[in-house]
Amino acid sequence: MATQKRTDRIGPQIRECREAAGWTQAELAERAGLSQQHVSLIEAGGRPELSVRTMMRLADALQADWCCDGDRIVFRRRRR
Repeated sequence: MATQKRTDRIGPQIRECREAAGWTQAELAERAGLSQQHVSLIEAGGRPELSVRTMMRLADALQADWCCDGDRIVFRRRRR
């Protein structure tokens, strides 16, 4: 259950990074090596338990960093 608490807010953070990049879900999916459906589920909060591999793929594609902050995960686009 702790994992669900930590990732339940990650979807909106990923959506915010994707929109800041000006990408569609399909474009992010292609760049991250995921399906568009998977990205959609993540952004909608339908994937409460994300693997480290998926998090790394998304972070690399979005040029973002993620870290644990107490009981949650913070996902932010890198400043340029």
